[in-house]
Amino acid sequence: MFFSSTVSFLSAAVLIPVGLYAINRASDWDKRYMALAGLPLVFGIQQALEGQIWLELALGPLLEPTTAVYGYLFFSHLFWLFWIPHAVYQLETDFARREEFLLLSLLGLLFGLSLYMPMFLRDDWLQVMVVEGNIVYQTQLLYDAYFSQLWVYAIYCAIVLLPLLGASDREVKRFGYMVTGAALFVLLAYNYALISLWGFLVALLSLYVARIVYGEAAEQEALPSR
Repeated sequence: MFFSSTVSFLSAAVLIPVGLYAINRASDWDKRYMALAGLPLVFGIQQALEGQIWLELALGPLLEPTTAVYGYLFFSHLFWLFWIPHAVYQLETDFARREEFLLLSLLGLLFGLSLYMPMFLRDDWLQVMVVEGNIVYQTQLLYDAYFSQLWVYAIYCAIVLLPLLGASDREVKRFGYMVTGAALFVLLAYNYALISLWGFLVALLSLYVARIVYGEAAEQEALPSR
C-alpha cells in the first residue's frame, strides 16, 4: 500500500464536511447520536494531522516529535479509547449495558492516559518514519517491561470494539463488525504500520456513521406528526 499527504488531506476533505453534516442531523433529530455522529469529523482532523506529518517527513527524518505527531497520537492513543465507548453509551437503551459501556469509557480514559502521557517525558520513546509507503509510529510504552505490545493492542481493541459489538443498535453493531475486520486485516497483513493504517481504514469506515445518522433522521421524519 502507498499513502501520501495527498491521500490524507483528501480523506480529511471528505470526512470533515460529512461529519459536520452528521452532527447537524443528529442535533436536529436525536441528540443521543451526536457523539457517534462526530466520528467522521474527528477522524477527518486526525487525517489532516497525518497529512501534515507526511509533509514534515518529506523534508527529512524527524529528529523529535512535532505538534502534528503529538496531535495525531492524541487521537489514536487516548481520544478513541474513551470516546467510542462513550458514544455507544449515549445510544444504549439497556441499563446493564449502559453501565458496562460507561465503565469501559472510564477505563479507556485511564488506559489512554497511560499510553499517551509518557511520550512527553522521553523523546526517544517515540520515533516516526516511513516504511514501505506507510507511516510507522514506533512507541515505547510503560508496559513494555511487563508484556509485549501485542497485549496492549488486545486491550485497546477490547475497550474500543466491545461497546460497538455489544450495542443493542443493529447498525452500530454492523459498524463494529467493519472496524473489527479492519483491525484483523491490518494486524495480519501490515502490523508494522498498525497505528497509521488502522486509523486510516477506520476513518473511511466512519462514513458509515453518517448513514446511520441519516437513516435515523429519515425514519423520524417519516413518522406522522402529532
